[in-house]
Amino acid sequence: MSCFHGSIGSSELVDKVRQTIQESQMLPIPAKVVVAVSGGADSVALLHALWVLRNELYLSLIVAHLNHGLRGEEADKDAVFVEDLAARLNLPAVVEKVNVRKIRMDMRIGLEETAREVRYSFLERVAEDTGADRIAVAHTADDQAETILHNIIRGTGPNGLSGMPIVRNKIIRPMINVFRSEVEAYLKEIHLDWRTDETNFSLDFTRNRIRRQLIPLIEEQFNSRIKESLLNLSCLVKDEAAVVADAAAEAFKASVKEVGKDKVVFDADKLRKLPRALLRRCLRQAIEQVKGDLRDIEYSQIEWILEHLFKFDGFTLTLPTGQIYGQLKAGELIIFRRVPPRKVDIQYKLVVPGETKIPELGVVLETKLGPKLTPPQTPYQATLDPNKIVGQLIVRTWRPGDRMVPFGMKGHKKLQDIFTDMKIPRSERGLIPVVTDEDKIVWVAGIATSEQTKITPETPLVLWIEVKPL
Repeated sequence: MSCFHGSIGSSELVDKVRQTIQESQMLPIPAKVVVAVSGGADSVALLHALWVLRNELYLSLIVAHLNHGLRGEEADKDAVFVEDLAARLNLPAVVEKVNVRKIRMDMRIGLEETAREVRYSFLERVAEDTGADRIAVAHTADDQAETILHNIIRGTGPNGLSGMPIVRNKIIRPMINVFRSEVEAYLKEIHLDWRTDETNFSLDFTRNRIRRQLIPLIEEQFNSRIKESLLNLSCLVKDEAAVVADAAAEAFKASVKEVGKDKVVFDADKLRKLPRALLRRCLRQAIEQVKGDLRDIEYSQIEWILEHLFKFDGFTLTLPTGQIYGQLKAGELIIFRRVPPRKVDIQYKLVVPGETKIPELGVVLETKLGPKLTPPQTPYQATLDPNKIVGQLIVRTWRPGDRMVPFGMKGHKKLQDIFTDMKIPRSERGLIPVVTDEDKIVWVAGIATSEQTKITPETPLVLWIEVKPL
């Protein structure tokens, strides 16, 4: 069956896709786009519409299909169908197969969530490998309405009422304004087949129950235009949420003391002065910063933090996943993630003079000898007296029981205590270069230099060591 029959250039679906792309400015010109194609009606229509618009919008298209390994022979037929469709449109295709059930056991999350995570990871990898600018997915207006209703059922805030973003990073949704009825009409108009996934009819999945039971019930007994109402709500909330988001960003900057990958520290008093709506958003932004997303974060947890923040009670709260925490102490509200300690066991002979590359740590140690060298300008530079060094210099990582005599002290001190005093996270301690001779530790990069190898005015020759990124 041919893909080229019908008035494809003037179709309402193509017009809607064009309008959505242009109004949302979702594509650069020209653009290379990875199109996620499952073989279902929505994704087939998306691919064909973009194919129709390829010359007008200067598009280079790549078809991407992932077989989740959940539906046996039917899924294999889907993959063949997508490969055949791509060939008929003269487009390159990347088709892969994974075992989602096995991956789910490793990830320890639900099957639907695992499939989603694996699918988007696949699409992002294809985009990176092909140098694509965007990834187009085939969510429709029906999907958007179902998402908003699903969020309402689970409990949500403004972001959940906004639904799926039309553009988020590389992900674009060109069919977000197209209804499923229009999709099937379009495919019939151009005489193009699609594959039907029987799991879409299973009521084991919440999304399917919303689509096949709840929405038809609301349409029949309460509001025949419920989908349009939900989409209108989404538009209104998005516009108003954008204004609040800007105000919240300013409030976040004004009240935060420290922002890192694993920790956000607020001035608690400054937080208390914020309107509650901005305060909630600051907390959610901090949680997203350290967690990576806001999945499973509930309204009650945010309110619990707010309640105790205004009671001035010190607390520690465990948030979902068991590794994200909220803590109030010493006038600071801290949102943090406990990262398991990382340890790299390495040992290299230090080249003197010269360079010693340590790929495991992503650094290179540069050494040189001279009668007079510039004093260290950063903690990642050190000067030592080579006459006080015993034997060969070694660079390695920290080991339990390590001790040294820090500069300015007379006695030994455990490295573990030095790390604690300097508030070095446990997750970073095993990644710090430690330079030793055959008798003692002479330098811990960025942390401490040994009193036993310090230079004096009488030092005739100076050894310079510096750690640089590899």
